[in-house]
Amino acid sequence: MFAFTCPGCEAELKSNTAPPAGKKIRCKQCSTAFVPKRVEVAEPEAAKIKKPADDDDNDMNPYGVINDEDTEEQAEAKKKVKFDGQVDKSKRSDRGPAMSLLVMPSNLLVAEGGFTILIGIIMTLWAIWPLVFTEVSPSEDEISEQAVWILLGVLLIVWGALICLGASRMQNLESYTWALTGAVLGILPLLVGIFAIAMLRNPKVIAGFAEVEGATDDEEIEDDDAEDDDDND
Repeated sequence: MFAFTCPGCEAELKSNTAPPAGKKIRCKQCSTAFVPKRVEVAEPEAAKIKKPADDDDNDMNPYGVINDEDTEEQAEAKKKVKFDGQVDKSKRSDRGPAMSLLVMPSNLLVAEGGFTILIGIIMTLWAIWPLVFTEVSPSEDEISEQAVWILLGVLLIVWGALICLGASRMQNLESYTWALTGAVLGILPLLVGIFAIAMLRNPKVIAGFAEVEGATDDEEIEDDDAEDDDDND
């Protein structure tokens, strides 16, 4: 006969059979699960009379062996709803991937446009200065010469503004046409537009623009798709 002491209620449990080594048993009085420390005790003479199998199971086994899958942690895990294997049938937006691809080229175009505007402002002020702050009236030749520089400075300011506008429309996926225009203008003076044009030709970027209503021209997208098909062939 084997006897065990429950660590929860300190009840003494007895059994004719030893539980498997390392397996947990559960106390029928307080339901505490524990790994028993087997202690063999002497069996009284009167108890050596063999009882029917049913009586032995009901009277002499006040506990049940707990399998690994019956532990409390695994029992709780079985109750949780399993979501593995479910397929998300909803169509994912193409705007996120497109915007992530355009972050760097649009930021570079904004920087280039701002630099171009700054150069245009400096050039315009430099050309106007000798015409305004002078004690002697400038000659017609001097005015004509400075007017050329003023016109060039204004052109740079407008050029930089258009680059920034295209970069803004590119970053927000508002207009593919304006984004491409800003990229083309951004080829000068720092060649950033080449990188921007390459990113605008990415199919993921085109799909992102196409998802925004009014951001693209259907004919333009069809032409791009046709060129891509020709390249694949």
